Amino acid sequence: MNGLYQSDYYVWAHRQAGLLRSGDFAQLDLEHLAAEVLDLAQQQCNELSWHVNKLLHYFLKSALYPERVSGRWLSKLYRHRRWIRKLVHEMPTMAPLLDGYINTAYAKTAERLTAKARLPRSAFPEQLAYTKEQLLEQDFMPWTTISPTSTTPTR
Repeated sequence: MNGLYQSDYYVWAHRQAGLLRSGDFAQLDLEHLAAEVLDLAQQQCNELSWHVNKLLHYFLKSALYPERVSGRWLSKLYRHRRWIRKLVHEMPTMAPLLDGYINTAYAKTAERLTAKARLPRSAFPEQLAYTKEQLLEQDFMPWTTISPTSTTPTR
């Protein structure tokens, strides 16, 4: 079974699925199967990180250029927010990873956008100026401000 994993992953995966369904556990390629299961979990983490990166890209780009906000940018903001909430809802233990992903993505995105726009890095604060909740709220946009006495966004 080891050779099949190396030579034809697709056939190996289907064979493993068949063995699992039939209850023939003695024939399973446990070493590779365990690695694949962990890889699936890592892929979910990577997907969450990717959506956070994309969300921050469009979010900060919109903050930097509010006059250029288009339906396409808004669509991207909505889509990435929706995917982040979906992933965290389906896998709640990934929720604590969000803060780290947001901080990392913010630093990289702010650096990239300011370099591209030929602005000093100080064009964005050192830390994200919005809360995680604001970042993920469908109706909150980066050009929106929060008044000190209200939690409702105003323009």
